[in-house]
Amino acid sequence: MADDIKGKPVGITRRIDNLGRIVIPMEYRREYNISPDSLIEIFLYENGIFMQPFKQEQLQGTPASV
Repeated sequence: MADDIKGKPVGITRRIDNLGRIVIPMEYRREYNISPDSLIEIFLYENGIFMQPFKQEQLQGTPASV
């Protein structure tokens, strides 16, 4: 199992569908206030992929449609 985040164990396995999508577990979406149409940042590293909710205040000076 991977390291703990906020005291909760992480390391859930999900299958990627034929369109390249994965399902983020409901408990994680609730914890990080992720709802349908939320923006998620995706970062690629040598040893993996990191995702985090994109904060709307980061869009200052940018058109509303991203």
